[in-house]
Amino acid sequence: ILILLLILAFGWMRWHCRRFSVVQGKIFVEDGLFFRRIRCFSFSQLSVLTLESPLWLKPVRACYVCADTHAGSAHKHDLRLLIRNADAELFRSPMPELRHTVHFSGRPQVHPLRIICFSLVFSSSLSGALYLAAFWFQGGRIARDLIAEFALVQRFDKASHIASSLSGIPPAAAGIGILILSMWLLSFLNNLLRYGKFLMQTDKRLLFVSSGIFTKRNFWLQTDKINFL
Repeated sequence: ILILLLILAFGWMRWHCRRFSVVQGKIFVEDGLFFRRIRCFSFSQLSVLTLESPLWLKPVRACYVCADTHAGSAHKHDLRLLIRNADAELFRSPMPELRHTVHFSGRPQVHPLRIICFSLVFSSSLSGALYLAAFWFQGGRIARDLIAEFALVQRFDKASHIASSLSGIPPAAAGIGILILSMWLLSFLNNLLRYGKFLMQTDKRLLFVSSGIFTKRNFWLQTDKINFL
């Protein structure tokens, strides 16, 4: 319990000691407990600004803001802050506004049927297996407890024998087929939730992309910062 309290206290202190401000088109972030660090990001040099509102942050009215430039690592955000929803406009307002009179002629709102077709094509058992593995390794004991509580092994074995009796193939092969199909369905569901309500708008200077059913993601991309398509 003491170790857990220390972990929580250290996390809270790191969060409490972080300060941010938006002044004259620049983001200033000061953090660090014993060694203070100040970072400055100019909005004119941002390639992408992202606002993400995960489902679990909605009860506390918070969201993530992420900023990326041409500098820094390509595998993680240059800046990632957990902020209140009320503070999100501080980061959004300095970004250029979409000029609604020069939108391109394509359809910005994607039809739900197209999202379903896209999810069907790009879902795979491999990606579903990765989601399942992440859940297993990050919450192993919880996963094992859920499997035991809901008797999932016994239910899976029963489903394999039912599928075997209907199709005439061995139970082991039927079980493998059910497992592969289940992982594919997991990937399909994830794609639907991620790309549902997809919206894209552009004025050839700024590209705005929004998607997500439960976790809402909004992206503002400055098109002159795009290096490669």
